[in-house]
Amino acid sequence: RIWRPGRAWDQSRIERYRDSLRESSIFQSVDVSPGPKDEDGNRTVLTSLTSAPERTVGGSLKYHSACGPGLQAYWEHRNFSGYGDKLRLEAPLWADMQEVTATYRRPYAFRRDTDFIASAGFLHQDTDAYNMTSAAFAAGFDRRFSRYWSGNVRLSAEGGSIKEPMKERRDYTMFGLPLGLNYDNTRNLLDPVRGERLFVAVTPCTGASQGSFSAVQPRMEGR
Repeated sequence: RIWRPGRAWDQSRIERYRDSLRESSIFQSVDVSPGPKDEDGNRTVLTSLTSAPERTVGGSLKYHSACGPGLQAYWEHRNFSGYGDKLRLEAPLWADMQEVTATYRRPYAFRRDTDFIASAGFLHQDTDAYNMTSAAFAAGFDRRFSRYWSGNVRLSAEGGSIKEPMKERRDYTMFGLPLGLNYDNTRNLLDPVRGERLFVAVTPCTGASQGSFSAVQPRMEGR
């Protein structure tokens, strides 16, 4: 719950509670209503939930002018361990690029407004310009500061090798600290009618590839 027992009834808070249950994708239907008053005049919040299917599988056929024909498949397991968590496996496959990624999200990590996210992936590319094999891992937290503001922090690591024509194969490693801040007042995640969305991120990273290097990647997106 997102309220203290005994506080005054706040319908907007109840609606936010209902929306958070819907956005978890665990439930097919959600109904929240006030129950009868007790001796002290307090009402219990009655919640009726219908579980959604826990597993989803899907796929698509694609064609890209640079990559050629491709296939993308995914498998998702919601409520993976019974804590509202989610595991998703994706495999976009092209003629010259194959990738497999796994993403795990667990809500309510340490506190109600914080989610833990971890991801891992393997990538192989074989083009006329280069041949690359790499593996990457990242883990961190998403935090909701208020109704409109949220942020995220990750620790990431990537390593692999690149082979270019007429050159020797070279290995590389890279470590990063992606940081992001998000503002969204559209009030509806799936059907925004009005409002603004702003995303600002910066990723400092360091690594080695025929010598050490450091870089900073900024990004800003507004809608």
